[in-house]
Amino acid sequence: MSKWFTNVKTIEDEAFYGCKKLKNVTISSSILTKVGKKSFSKTKADLVIKAPKKKLLIYKRLFKKAGLGKKVIWKKK
Repeated sequence: MSKWFTNVKTIEDEAFYGCKKLKNVTISSSILTKVGKKSFSKTKADLVIKAPKKKLLIYKRLFKKAGLGKKVIWKKK
C-alpha cells in the first residue's frame, strides 16, 4: 500500500456508491475527519471495514452519520 493512503482526511460524497463488488475496506489513516454522504450506500450489506484500533469508535460514528448499513463488520487493524 502506498504511503499517501495513510494521510486521507476525507472520503467524498458517493465515493463508493453502488460498488456491489466492494468486500473489504482498510483504513490506514488516523486523521480521517469526514465521510461524505452516501459514500458507501448500496454496497454489500456484509462489508468488512478494518480501522486503526485507537480510532475504531470515532470512525464507526463517522460512517454511521454517512449512512453506512448496520450489518457492516468492523475489525481492528
